[in-house]
Amino acid sequence: MDQEEAKRLLECYRPSGQDSDDPQFQEALALTRRDPELQRWFASQQDLSIALSKKLQEIPVPKDLKTKILNERIDRQMPRQRHLGRPLAIAAIVLILLTPLAYLANRFQASPPTTYAALKQDMGNYLSGFYVLEKMSDDLDGLQTYLQSQHGLARYDVPEWLAQHPSIGCGIIEWHGQEIALICFMVKGEVVHLFAMDAVHFNDGPNTLVPEFEQVNEWSTLTWTDSPKHYLVSTLGDEAFLRSVFPPTLPL
Repeated sequence: MDQEEAKRLLECYRPSGQDSDDPQFQEALALTRRDPELQRWFASQQDLSIALSKKLQEIPVPKDLKTKILNERIDRQMPRQRHLGRPLAIAAIVLILLTPLAYLANRFQASPPTTYAALKQDMGNYLSGFYVLEKMSDDLDGLQTYLQSQHGLARYDVPEWLAQHPSIGCGIIEWHGQEIALICFMVKGEVVHLFAMDAVHFNDGPNTLVPEFEQVNEWSTLTWTDSPKHYLVSTLGDEAFLRSVFPPTLPL
């Protein structure tokens, strides 16, 4: 385990110390004791977690929030357009971030084939679980800077028709040894997910600059390429929703 791997895991370590005996954290904690730089980062991270926890505890939580979120997840199976609504969507994301076991319970298992078709299926499965965003912000430039500084990923082009909407946060998904960047946006009450990945890893990826529509299970997707990156947009909104936010001058 290297320093970056330890940081990703320890970001989920609860400051109360109740995870100290959990074997999932043992290697990362041992590395922290040997690495002064990591030790300073971990102390700062724990202080931040305590401060955020205190602030979040001050936010009133509606009594029926859990029921609304669960109903929304069930509603994903219904063949109609779903609009989550900004307040409920943000509340759901906060609830996910506050779930201590979210990281451990949602270990992502990639499908065996390394094709682009398999990646679209896997990203849909990932989003259908309780995924965790590394950084929450409505500052898109700040999210790009975070991915660049923390993961060494080059800044990638976010299409204007998506960048004009508020961002929610970003994260990284490990998929067959490569890092897939994810930035989430709130678009007309729907959460829209933008994935970016190196095109060199795929022989069957998109070959056009014009996004192409495809329904992958309950997820509506757009895919396109802009060398050296492949891009994938996924949302629970249907094709009509995507057409409503996509530039009318470019066909799907």
